[in-house]
Amino acid sequence: MSSFPYKLHQLLSDIQDCEELSSIISWLPTENGFRLHKPNSFEEILLTKYFPRQTKLKSFKRQVQYY
Repeated sequence: MSSFPYKLHQLLSDIQDCEELSSIISWLPTENGFRLHKPNSFEEILLTKYFPRQTKLKSFKRQVQYY
């Protein structure tokens, strides 16, 4: 499955165990949302890995708002 929500959940699940990546994006304490701590690092490192067709943070945010 390659839908946006699935990829986003996979990203958030993968970073839970990696302290370096969880400093970029992480679940909120209540686990009903997430927070983007370092937008530039997210765009450079994680956006291209998990969402290769999206290159801009603005596009990612638009997708999040859509879902």
